[in-house]
Parts: sequence; C-alpha cells; structure tokens
Amino acid sequence: MKKFFLLLLVLFELNISNAQWVHQTSGTSVDLYSVWCPDETTGYAVGLYGNKLKTTDSGANWNAQTTGSNDFFYSVCFVNSDTGFIVGATSVINETTDGGTMWTLQNSGTANYLFSVFFTDNSTGYAVGASGTIVKTSDGGINWITQASGTTAQLLAVFFADVNTGYAVGWEHTILKTINGGVSWMAQASGVSVTLCSVYFTSPDTGYVVGRFGVILKTTDGGATWIPKVSGTLNDLVSVCFPTKNIGYIVGESGTILKTIDGGTNWIAQVSGTSEMLQEVYFINANSGFIVGNGGNILHTINGGGYPSGSDNLLSGYTDLKIFPNPAKDIVTLEFSELSGIPLLTLMNMNGQELLTHRIIEPKTQIDISNLPGGVYIVRVTGERTVHVEKFIKQ
Repeated sequence: MKKFFLLLLVLFELNISNAQWVHQTSGTSVDLYSVWCPDETTGYAVGLYGNKLKTTDSGANWNAQTTGSNDFFYSVCFVNSDTGFIVGATSVINETTDGGTMWTLQNSGTANYLFSVFFTDNSTGYAVGASGTIVKTSDGGINWITQASGTTAQLLAVFFADVNTGYAVGWEHTILKTINGGVSWMAQASGVSVTLCSVYFTSPDTGYVVGRFGVILKTTDGGATWIPKVSGTLNDLVSVCFPTKNIGYIVGESGTILKTIDGGTNWIAQVSGTSEMLQEVYFINANSGFIVGNGGNILHTINGGGYPSGSDNLLSGYTDLKIFPNPAKDIVTLEFSELSGIPLLTLMNMNGQELLTHRIIEPKTQIDISNLPGGVYIVRVTGERTVHVEKFIKQ
C-alpha cells in the first residue's frame, strides 16, 4: 500500500449538500448590527433607523416589526420566547413581553449610547456603552442603575459567564471583569493596543475576545492572562460566539467568517459570499447559526458553515470514506468502499496552502505521519465530479 507524509484530522460533519452559509432575504438594505434566537425557528435582528426584524421559520421569511423608534439599534437579547430587550443610540432601551408585537421604552438612567445588552436570567441584565457606561437591572428592566466602571472608554460588548462573573470590552484595549454581579469592575491587561469589539466565555475561566486588525485573545484563567491566537487575517473582527466549548465562530470586516473546532487553537476561514462588514454571529447549537451585517445581509447555516475557504463547495461522492484512528500519532488509514477513477488527495495547511498531492490507487491507503509535528490540517480528495473535504489532527 502507498505511504506518504500527511497530517490528520477531526472530522467536519458535511452531511448537507451544498448548504454552507445561505443568504436570506431580509427585506431591508440598512445595516443590521445584532441577531438573537430564542429557539431554532424564532430569531430577531436589529439595526439602523429603528429596523427590527423577526422570523418564525428559521429565516425563510423576515418580517419588520414596529418599535416606535427610529434610533440606531445596536444589540438585542431575549431571556425567553416572549421577553426581549434592545439597546441603542440616545440611551434607548426597548422591551417586549409578547415576542416583539409591542415594544415599550424604558428609562436607561443614562444619556449615553448603549452598544450591548446581556441578561443572566429573566430579571438581571446589563447594558454597556459610551464613556464607560454600565447599567444594571435587577427587576426585569423596570429600573436601570448606573455602575462604576472605572473607565471612560467606549464599551462595545458585555458577556456574563455566570450570574456573578462578567466581562466588558471596548476602546483603548479595555477589558473589565466583575466577580460580584457588577458591584465592582476590575481592569485586566489585554496585552494589545487595539479596540476590542466582542467577548464570549464558555466557562467562568475560559473565554475569547476579538478586535481590530485580526486580533483574537484567549484566556483559561479568568482573564489573568490573555494569549493571542493566529487569526490568519488583518481584517477587523467584531463578533465571537461559541455554541460548544470547542466550536466557535468569528465574523468581521470584508465578509470575514472564521471557525474553530479545537477551542481556538486554529481558525479556518469560511466563505460568506459577501464583502460587506458582518456585525454579529449567533449560534443556536453547533450546526445552526445566523450572521447579520451591513447592507441588510442575513446569512444562515444548518451545517456549521460547511467547508473551509479554498476547498470546493461540493459534497463528496465518497460517502463511505473512513479515517482511523483519529486523532493519530504515527499511522492513519483512509478507507473507501470503492474508488471512482484515480482521485487526487491534496494536503493543505490552515491557510489553504497546498503541502502535498498524491494519487489514490487503492481503496485502503495508509499514511505515515510520524515525522510531522502535531496540529490541524485539511485533506481534500478530488474525483472526476466529486470532492471530499476532511479535517484531521495529529497528536
């Protein structure tokens, strides 16, 4: 059997033909800044000039809702299927308790713009904004109380890992943390000098921050240290979301979509089909997610975004391909139920650079990976009219 050097991989689940990121009809051309889904069929998107959209069929149709305001809406968050909040320009906070049929204006207690809102339960929520503004409600939005942030930097995003532990990020490389439900906020050293746009934690200790010029930071000690990760881009990154502890997504400038399946160690570019700024990504589970952006763009996936950028957008004809063991240390095996012609196997790194090509002439092929360093690579098997793409890891 043929042997050749190669790195192997954790499988992408590629089980839906030609379904990657699908553009949906939003009915608007204005910029959309935020999206939130209380369940798999219901979603909300908000943006400029009071635009608020709702879907009840997984995005097949988006319908405009009346908010009673022409303000810029920057962030939306729902605590259950009926109750949600929007924040935006001129200190606006709107609440609905009937799934968006009616929205009522609340007193935010500040005159500053609000850029992000997050609720930890039905009663407790936080909003952050201009000039270091942080406001908190403990009664479902009836009253909002200003908290001392200790900064005048614009705060662009807030996220709570549990009821007490929260983080806020923003201009001037600002990262703030609270461990007492916002009673006090402490500044953390980010180690970078760029604006930080979004924050997401998968546990109280493990979290991610993204920002301008392709910055990705990860912490595993509650923000005591932040470690830079290679994004593979210099585009501004403005939103991060992890549906599981290892699977995460980032979106940003020029239609950028990045995905990780190994907890942020490696990031792979995905095809968005647009060059517009993508403003926010939200996943309901590991496979189903939405992205909103400028120009009324709404993107939807039901297979985790599909294939990496640079690989063909086709489902494999080799549906019975088996790869084992995976992960592996020395030898891995590719086994096909049958071969069509003499397919070409291509090994690529995470940047899409081709490292190795090899013709497969037997249904069972062994690969010697003993001399290769550990890491993640992409393998593409190309037949006459089919392409199969897999992701592998070597221990």
